[in-house]
Amino acid sequence: MREVSTPEEVAGCHVVFISKAEGQREAQWLATLKGNPVLTVGESGQTLSRGGVLEFVLDKKRIRFDASSQAIAQARLKISSQMLGSARKVHQPPTGPGK
Repeated sequence: MREVSTPEEVAGCHVVFISKAEGQREAQWLATLKGNPVLTVGESGQTLSRGGVLEFVLDKKRIRFDASSQAIAQARLKISSQMLGSARKVHQPPTGPGK
């Protein structure tokens, strides 16, 4: 495990956690990492809408996580159905003519 200060420093990392304290720069981090095979995890409340793969959420005093199937596919990651089954919610991309 190592701490990095900029998105450009994550070369060779498989998982990147973006803390709530980085909320102002989270969009920059996720835009830079988009399409790379990196599991991006955040906790800002906007991580998934910004393109992150997983987001920690507080649910009835328990830490759970939501996932984005679109971000998983864009990062070319394979996440087991067992892990996704543990998610509070797996967000799917919009479908149909009005997407």
